[in-house]
Amino acid sequence: MKNEVSNNRFERMLKRVLKPLVKFLLKHGITYTALQEALKSLYVEVTIESGQLETKRMTDSRISLLTGIHRKEVKRLREYLQQGDTPSLGELQASLSAAVMAKWLSSPDYLEDTGYPRQIPRTGKAPSFEALVYSVSKDKHYRSLLDDWLAQEIVALEGNVLMLQQQGFVPSEDEAEKLYFAGKNLGAHIETVTQNLQTDSFPMFERAVFYRGLSKESVSEIEQEAKLRNLETLTKINDMAANAKQALPAGKDSNNIYGFHLGVYFLRELQEPSKNDLKIPDDANGVLK
Repeated sequence: MKNEVSNNRFERMLKRVLKPLVKFLLKHGITYTALQEALKSLYVEVTIESGQLETKRMTDSRISLLTGIHRKEVKRLREYLQQGDTPSLGELQASLSAAVMAKWLSSPDYLEDTGYPRQIPRTGKAPSFEALVYSVSKDKHYRSLLDDWLAQEIVALEGNVLMLQQQGFVPSEDEAEKLYFAGKNLGAHIETVTQNLQTDSFPMFERAVFYRGLSKESVSEIEQEAKLRNLETLTKINDMAANAKQALPAGKDSNNIYGFHLGVYFLRELQEPSKNDLKIPDDANGVLK
């Protein structure tokens, strides 16, 4: 009976997690068959990675036993995974854009005394946009990134001077970039929840506040305040991380290098929870979970 209750709770949780994703997949014409193939490959990949961490020999038969995928399919998928997966142009572009933006928002050379990002020349020695891009990577011409940023109105150009239009990189046009950041952010959030579910000791920070029964105007006002406060927090954390990375001693043991992923979100919605979802009392306001 206890296992049945636990399974029902897990199924409800899984539906809440996957329902928005299924809506997205259907909208983009991705069928169940296509998703099934991707999931099979992912099950094999994660099982292999887990075995490597635990120094266990992962044969096709063992992977088949753990995943429920036929051994012939496991062999095919392993061969596919061994070919390697090269990041798409959109992923490379998004990664470079995020790194350039982070440096513009944290490097003293590119900040005013007030802490706000400086207006910088398009070309020339640092501080300039050209120097900023090449200080992050020389694999892509600065003009290519500049054209993308101008098209997305991330920056404005007056003469030879560039002004940052947005506090943080938010892709608005390129779907590949949107998908890159969506996967990175959602993956990090789910990983945090997963690890917290697996242990009660030293859980990672993961909280949310929700209210019901509010007017559209009040939610809009709260949303603007949340954007402002969260942006201040993210900017401060970015500064701390940039300074910490710069202070890292050369030759640091690569086995003792850590990273982190911090994200915030605000969901504005009209609809009530699904009838199949857990019922939450209407007076359950201000609940931090």
